[in-house]
Amino acid sequence: MVQVVRDESRFSTALSKLRQIKFARLTEDSVILDVSVAKLLEKRLEEPLWRTESVKIVSHVFPKLAIKPESYWQQCEELLPSLKRVFSYLVHSQELSLLEPVCLVQLAETSSSASYFGDYACKSRALETGSLALRALEDNSPDKEYLAAMLLSRKAWLAYLYRPSRQIEWQSLRTSRQIFQALAPSPQPEMLFDKIDRLSILLGLAVGYHPDGQVDAAFDAWNKALSMSQSFLTPGYTDLIISYSVGELELRRGAVAQADASGAYARSLFARTGLQHHFIGLGSLWPDLLGYWYKQRGREPIIPLRN
Repeated sequence: MVQVVRDESRFSTALSKLRQIKFARLTEDSVILDVSVAKLLEKRLEEPLWRTESVKIVSHVFPKLAIKPESYWQQCEELLPSLKRVFSYLVHSQELSLLEPVCLVQLAETSSSASYFGDYACKSRALETGSLALRALEDNSPDKEYLAAMLLSRKAWLAYLYRPSRQIEWQSLRTSRQIFQALAPSPQPEMLFDKIDRLSILLGLAVGYHPDGQVDAAFDAWNKALSMSQSFLTPGYTDLIISYSVGELELRRGAVAQADASGAYARSLFARTGLQHHFIGLGSLWPDLLGYWYKQRGREPIIPLRN
């Protein structure tokens, strides 16, 4: 320990690592041990460390994007009990202080993914866990704003679907949209995962405009999302959801012929793709919302509503 402190380079590296894993907060003249970590250190660390490793393992294996359509939902359902158990370890958030930033990002992604499954309480618990992970993540993390927008958007739509009043949480939805608006001007991506992130941002922006009466802005966002999708994906579920959404917007402005054309294309795609829970950024929630709005207009939903 003395040798580390004497060597300025090694000492700086050690302090940086302590800060990254939230063990300490640094000021100009002091190193302050995190209170939650200090409480952990009063006891033996074996159990908190074991729990932290459990969170890492289950978060890592839980599917976050669609794999083979016939198997990914089944894997999610099978892993849900294990995920609920490790979620319970984070009630007091002390274990969060032992998670590295990359693990916190993965936990937030897993929480968003898990919120597609189970009843309302299960979905809400998953979103709460994701929010806990983001609060523990440093503000300068490049993933924090995007993930926060995703969780806020899902929270708003879950409340809309499950509450008897059918009231939209406009504050959450508009905050989410503002974050997506700030992220939208990002440079044109070249790598596959950057393209997926870019598509998710454009889709999130479209969903933010869609119910707010901003029809032209929503059309523009859906068209940009379609162009992005077509630049690296073959026609499939993304095109289905965009066509379904555009058709609903056409109905809102009374363009019945255009709505019928968009709906017919969406139906043909649905016959081939079926329902996919992990549609980028929206999961199986958005089709239920579109179907609900279709029924309000006396039309049969393109994707059947689930219980």
